[in-house]
Amino acid sequence: MSLESWWLSYSELLKQVLLTLFAFVCLERFIPIQRSHSINALIFNVSYKILNLGLVLCLIPSFALIAQKIKVMLHAGYIRWPAPGSLDLFQTILWCLAYAFIWDLLQYAGHRMQHSIPFLFEIHKFHHAERALNASSTGRKHILEHIFEEFTIVLPLILIFSDPVLPVIVQSLFFNGWGYFNHMNARIDLGPLTSIVSGPQFHRIHHSIDSKHYNKNFAAFFPFIDQIFGTYYKPSAEEYPDTGLEDRDDVHNLLFVYVEPLKNWSSAIIKLLSNSWRTHSEPT
Repeated sequence: MSLESWWLSYSELLKQVLLTLFAFVCLERFIPIQRSHSINALIFNVSYKILNLGLVLCLIPSFALIAQKIKVMLHAGYIRWPAPGSLDLFQTILWCLAYAFIWDLLQYAGHRMQHSIPFLFEIHKFHHAERALNASSTGRKHILEHIFEEFTIVLPLILIFSDPVLPVIVQSLFFNGWGYFNHMNARIDLGPLTSIVSGPQFHRIHHSIDSKHYNKNFAAFFPFIDQIFGTYYKPSAEEYPDTGLEDRDDVHNLLFVYVEPLKNWSSAIIKLLSNSWRTHSEPT
């Protein structure tokens, strides 16, 4: 990717991100759960998203090359996507829902792994540290978590589907806008749809600081995936818990955020080696 093409892609994506974020931030002001969210925290989240977006775009060409080689080697692309224009509206909706379901199933598996394995939670911790959950929180994803998702979500989808062509409105709804909707600081109760479609209240439970909500509601789009695997928690009508982590403050420092997982991994490895050395050095 040339610098010029990178800049064109980056500027276009950045425009979409900022416009979408602005719309959701404005919407959540009407029915907020928390009124204490600081403008400094919002500025930090937006700054982080702007920086991370550029870094992710730099990685995409290398990942695309790796994915293509794996696809050719495995003769993958097992489900052939219908040619553009060959489907009616109902068929198009079914294909897009099937794609979104498989995406969410893969997301669920990787997401649950991050919460189950301390080593992986280190790259997910930053996302959960937000004490005032809001639409901008969706962009709080460590660059290493992006890489993790490329191999646990994007690569399997590339191997499963042969050149899927999603309508622009579907891409915008599911893969651009839904994350902002889920993280909104807004009292939105979807009622009977809560167990079918994810929303701010359902996802807020996942970010809850209350221990009874730990490891619940992992799905991004379809809560019935959590029901299938026993991790579903249905919030009561007025249940909007506080969010964040008990053992970590929300630090608004870009360098700290990028370095934190590496620092914690290094400390854990040093501790492990130290304990191992002590064990072997003790007289028998």
